[in-house]
Amino acid sequence: MKVRNLKEAVKSFSDKEILTEYKSLSELTSHELLKKLNTNINGLTEEEATNRLNKYGYNVIKEEKIKKWYNFLIESCKDPFIYILSVLAIINLCLGDALGALIIAILAFISTTIRLVQDYSAYKFDQKLKSKIYTVANILRSNQTKEIKTKNVVIGDIVELNASAMIPADVLLLETNDLFVNQSVFTGESVPVEKRLNINLQIVF
Repeated sequence: MKVRNLKEAVKSFSDKEILTEYKSLSELTSHELLKKLNTNINGLTEEEATNRLNKYGYNVIKEEKIKKWYNFLIESCKDPFIYILSVLAIINLCLGDALGALIIAILAFISTTIRLVQDYSAYKFDQKLKSKIYTVANILRSNQTKEIKTKNVVIGDIVELNASAMIPADVLLLETNDLFVNQSVFTGESVPVEKRLNINLQIVF
């Protein structure tokens, strides 16, 4: 069974515009669809896939913004405990107790540093763990089936779905054979729903 990836850069689109776009694509024949998306039944070449990945970005709903260490430093300084220590340090300084103000400032610095190290270390560990956990999809590239990360699926890819496979993106069906889709997340249906290829192509989310 082969399906067609339809993920587009739709950040500026309204839901109505997206629905209209999907509807117009679903009214095309397989040949017209492949031509419109500048692909073919044998899949894209690696070079073309790389170009489209660079152009449209990763196949993710929302890309996570990478945080730098100074982002955590700012968050550490927003701690109410640090505010209290800062106020106390200023009061002591105004009262002429420079030594007391210095000690409080050192305590505030140590507290901020400890939180910075803990939060940033936890974030780096979380990022490392996420990089090792990912889903994959079977894609046709130059008529050869290849397993790639789901986030690397691009517009124009021909996706092959097998039993228990996860659908990597919004797709249109080109060929099907006993295709049952679990869409309970969207519709609440408790049993898989069969998808058939009619005169018009079907969109599968």
